Amino acid sequence: MALWAPRLLVVNGPPAVGKSTMARRYAEAHPMTLLIDVDEIRELISAWREAPHEAGLRARELVLTMTRNHLQAGHDVVVAQLYGWPDDLDRLEAMAKETQSGFDEIVLMADVESTIERFRARGGRRLGDALASDDGLNSIARLHGRVVELLGVRPNATVITPVWGDPNATYELIAAGLAEPVAD
Repeated sequence: MALWAPRLLVVNGPPAVGKSTMARRYAEAHPMTLLIDVDEIRELISAWREAPHEAGLRARELVLTMTRNHLQAGHDVVVAQLYGWPDDLDRLEAMAKETQSGFDEIVLMADVESTIERFRARGGRRLGDALASDDGLNSIARLHGRVVELLGVRPNATVITPVWGDPNATYELIAAGLAEPVAD
């Protein structure tokens, strides 16, 4: 049996809690890690805005294919995504088992008010999209609620409260949750 196996790390959480930042930090500390942001994959599909649900489903299938390939090659994969339902997480976890890879699920979680405040402060196109929708920022509160509900059926997820303004401290909490030393 190998002394080292690749790891599949999923970084989940509501919008604007630092999922992409923490996933990028993990990839930088672990050479040859494939960094996947599902939203970026979705946006590579032409006309995704006209069919966002279909494009999102297609992007998640592509993520599974990319993840399997990279794990089978013996390399880590880190996926940053807001997962509000267990289906895709169950599939990723099963894939880790099938490829004899480690599986870790980190959920960056803050209270709903802080999440909305961070989302608003981050600005950008996604804020504009939310404000232009019929629900406005209530959509962010709903996404937050989905992640909270998901925690009830994903008991092995490690929940970490981000340290606002200090990504290094947040990453140290993640590394501690993974039981590994923090890489400089």
